[in-house]
Amino acid sequence: MLRIDQISKRFGGVQALDSVSFELKQGQVLGVIGPNGAGKTTLFNCLTGVFQPEQGQVQLNNPKRDLVGRRAETIVKWGISRTFQNIRLFSGMSVLEHILVGGYTQTPYGFLSTVLRSKNFHRQEYEVQTQAYALLELLGLEHLKQQSAVDLPFGLQRRLEIGRALAAQPKILLLDEPAAGLNPVEKQELLQVIQAIQKRGVSVILIEHDMQVVMPLSDWVVVLDHGRVIAQGDAVSIQKDPQVIEAYLGKASEDA
Repeated sequence: MLRIDQISKRFGGVQALDSVSFELKQGQVLGVIGPNGAGKTTLFNCLTGVFQPEQGQVQLNNPKRDLVGRRAETIVKWGISRTFQNIRLFSGMSVLEHILVGGYTQTPYGFLSTVLRSKNFHRQEYEVQTQAYALLELLGLEHLKQQSAVDLPFGLQRRLEIGRALAAQPKILLLDEPAAGLNPVEKQELLQVIQAIQKRGVSVILIEHDMQVVMPLSDWVVVLDHGRVIAQGDAVSIQKDPQVIEAYLGKASEDA
């Protein structure tokens, strides 16, 4: 689905990403973990057109497209959407309206079609709204559709942000620490939501600090430290990897 090949990104004297490479397969949940400052969110920003890497390639397959140098809105139209580490909801908009906003990113309205309210316009409006109601049901938010999004409890705001990203009909969904700030019950509900998304055929790249979230979900795990990939593999092997243990816990003393 997605091939990241030797991408690097520098901010002044800081090497945020250093020759990062890995692949995402169709229908896979891929976890990206690492200590604070490892470069995880910078990686997402390079994949979605927010930042441009100085070197390397990001290639989307089926059809084959190179993402480096593309604008963020183009990458969304090509099938990659994301959530953010800090929740970004629109003040004054309802839960349903947030989902509709995501759906409209894939709607090719023309000026004349919109003004004249053509048959094609009404058909597309119907499709976007039908999809929005289906997503609200998937997320367990259908009973809150008319409520102001910013008045939702924190855990439901997280879920709504995922729904808005899903409404863009992505092939690949990037989730940046979706479990941050959630209580144990909300984390279990999040696991179920991500598993339901995977069953819909959407591939997921998940940045997460909580190992109780990322390990049960991930088919493959990539570990970053100081901008470099120090390990990748299945969840069981990653948890036993000496480099990963050292990156998280520090090097054990000789007499420990």
